[in-house]
Amino acid sequence: MRVKNVSPQLMKLLEDWEVSSAKVKKLEGEHRRWEYDYVFNVAKHNTGKFYYESPDKGRIDLTPDKDKIASIEDRKHWENGQLVKFKGVAGPAERWYCDGQLVTQVDVNQKQATRMLLPKQNQGANIIDGPLPFLFGMPAQKAIQRYDLDLKSLNEKTGKATIRATPLWPADAANYQLAEIILDTKTFLPSAVRLIDPAGTKETVFVFGDLKKNSRSLLPDWLGGNPFKFEDRSYKIVTKAADEERAEQLDRPNGKIIQASGVRPPLKPSAEGTGKTAPANGAKSKLSTLPPDTVPSIIGMDHNKAKEILQTLGYKVLLKQGSLTNREEQTFRVERQQPDARTKLAEGETVTLWLFIKPKEKELE
Repeated sequence: MRVKNVSPQLMKLLEDWEVSSAKVKKLEGEHRRWEYDYVFNVAKHNTGKFYYESPDKGRIDLTPDKDKIASIEDRKHWENGQLVKFKGVAGPAERWYCDGQLVTQVDVNQKQATRMLLPKQNQGANIIDGPLPFLFGMPAQKAIQRYDLDLKSLNEKTGKATIRATPLWPADAANYQLAEIILDTKTFLPSAVRLIDPAGTKETVFVFGDLKKNSRSLLPDWLGGNPFKFEDRSYKIVTKAADEERAEQLDRPNGKIIQASGVRPPLKPSAEGTGKTAPANGAKSKLSTLPPDTVPSIIGMDHNKAKEILQTLGYKVLLKQGSLTNREEQTFRVERQQPDARTKLAEGETVTLWLFIKPKEKELE
């Protein structure tokens, strides 16, 4: 894989970030999270705290921000710049724990905890190979292998740098198509992170504050026990097996990295289809600005999300078997659609979706 050359200015910034991050043994702070849904024009708001302990322990607490319920806010579309009105709602109460070997996602409302064993490749210092490494300041050389990086701005007076990262690894591209990091060049800690989902229909923004490095009072209110391990037995516990295949995508033993555009196998057009191939990372949707009775682009979306969107717009949905894939992050995502995006189609008509499937999966109806 050809690694893009970065400017000396950006490389110096990445190297300084790496050196500074190596000195962080503990980190805690407050954060706010906004999730902007461009399909339903809803903005979910959360506040919370996060905690990190080197090399591989972390915790994120998310609390619903009830002050934002029913509020109306304007925001420019992340891609086309058009003004979009969002209705504010309180985001769900969630907690995430990582004790170095086990990641637990806790749904407070459903009283359910989902546990996932970290593959060996991601344990220890390699936790930066996880889906959101921007708090940890990965090694500079790994950063330029993992992302197509651009330094969008650097303001020496404010001490802020904005870095845009386009993922090259398939496991990252399955979670987001674009990330922007605002880095404090005095502390080399992120002030904010913005993520755009693979379909381009959701924008998630994290803003960090009151950051404390190497504080002795990490989780001072925790009375005994392990603050990075969820142990409430009143919750329903669901355990998922380690995704070893995805972990192997992150860093092959020979150092070869697979680009996101290489995830999908060659398409085998169905006789019923149009024969068109899907974009490598999914189409960037403009659902919020579509004219009435117009089919949106839902290529690259999870089939449940795609079906929900189309049914909300008044269409019937027919699911068909598409190309085979051995990639977990691709399974049951939309490979292609008929009619094509931006086609005029009346409510009540049918949109057919071809999905990537695993070998031996039965055709979906």
